[in-house]
Amino acid sequence: VGGQRNERRKWIHAFADVNAIMFVASLSEYDQTLIEDHRQNRLAESLNLFAGTLSLPWFQRMPVILFLNKKDIFDRKIHVKFMIAIYCCLVDRSIDAHSEQQQQQHNPSH
Repeated sequence: VGGQRNERRKWIHAFADVNAIMFVASLSEYDQTLIEDHRQNRLAESLNLFAGTLSLPWFQRMPVILFLNKKDIFDRKIHVKFMIAIYCCLVDRSIDAHSEQQQQQHNPSH
């Protein structure tokens, strides 16, 4: 159970008589924000909820499984963002080199 913040308090009663908790968080949401709070990162919110849930007295001695899913989407996002970062770095270096070359042409004494 989960969902938006205003929905969470509705499900605490669902944990009566459980033997373990399986908590699922989406790795692919590392670069997304909440619908109701665009300043809050979704993955950070999930992990904060996970920590908060474990701190409740009912769950302190309960076995817990943290399942980070959507790794395939995460891998694609990371790959694309990594390639963009490399491209930007190379472009920046190219611009810096070109700028330095122009400065040397206009100021040959240095």
